[in-house]
Amino acid sequence: MSYTISLELSPNPVDVATLRAGLRAYNRAQVPELLSQVKMEGAVVAYADDGSIIGGATGNDDWGWLYVDTLWVDAAQRGQDYGTRLMTAIEQTARVNGFIGVYLMTADFQALGFYQKLGYQIVGQCPNRPAGHTTYYLVKQPLLPAPVDFRLHLQVPPDANALWTLDTALRQSSAVPIINERLAVFVRDADSQIVGGLVAGVFWDWLDLRWVWLADVLRGKGYGTQLLALAEAECQRRGLYGIFADTASFQALPFYQKHGFDIMFTLVNRPPGHESYFIRKLLR
Repeated sequence: MSYTISLELSPNPVDVATLRAGLRAYNRAQVPELLSQVKMEGAVVAYADDGSIIGGATGNDDWGWLYVDTLWVDAAQRGQDYGTRLMTAIEQTARVNGFIGVYLMTADFQALGFYQKLGYQIVGQCPNRPAGHTTYYLVKQPLLPAPVDFRLHLQVPPDANALWTLDTALRQSSAVPIINERLAVFVRDADSQIVGGLVAGVFWDWLDLRWVWLADVLRGKGYGTQLLALAEAECQRRGLYGIFADTASFQALPFYQKHGFDIMFTLVNRPPGHESYFIRKLLR
């Protein structure tokens, strides 16, 4: 059977979902315990008396951990401990749901010192993410009991309007513009059905690989190498600094290392009983 490989700069969400479903099925076949992992997407939101949002934190489950994606407090409300209260609330939500720990990323112009004061430890860093700055990756565990400010509103799942407000406010307040463009490389069979590919996002001068999957029939035949080559060519065209990814101990670390990726840091027990390797490949 013949297959075609193509780079798509605005991939169809249905195609993205197809590839992600293939990867999820592979992961669960390797680690059946993933089926019983706690699933959670939530937000802790602070509202003013007039109902406007003045701050919030969002997070989602990630193989037994909680990844905090967004933390924002309105400039007029800073210095009133809202950041600490929001983080305490989302950490306690993670703790009561049985998560191992919390991890996140922050740039040198954002909130590194703030997170360190809350007990987060630097486990990795990436220079020139974005250009001229450094991004830090931080972890906090164990998650100890702590009082929660019940004036904050926990939303599980989070309200779509609240998510939009927090994301928009964070983008507008960022010292460096936040641009997150999705692209994909798909492998299709003769019937145009997706049998493999990768989905990535261009974020702060790097390409973040999010999902990479190949059907069994394609493995060991060089298609993974071709996927990476097309993605890397697009990085070179855009002048990006490199490619960032993560892979678990039951996935493809040797494959990535063969293609020039180095380990930045490791998270033990992600998922429980396994390790996850956060890796990068420098392109310039």
